Amino acid sequence: MLGLDSKLVVHNLGLKKDAKTIKFFLQKMHHTIALIMKEELQNLLEVKSIQPIDYSDWVSNMVPV
Repeated sequence: MLGLDSKLVVHNLGLKKDAKTIKFFLQKMHHTIALIMKEELQNLLEVKSIQPIDYSDWVSNMVPV
């Protein structure tokens, strides 16, 4: 979260230096669920709980829980 001190909370993706990316095909989700997720993501963006990133090689499908 943007407001937390990085000394308290830091998330790192521990990778080996020689790690290779593996691309999987994107999975389609039901249209209704996709609309709900889009709305929830917009809410999280508005309150600055999440932020966009540019790591397209390491991004996977979202999993609704």
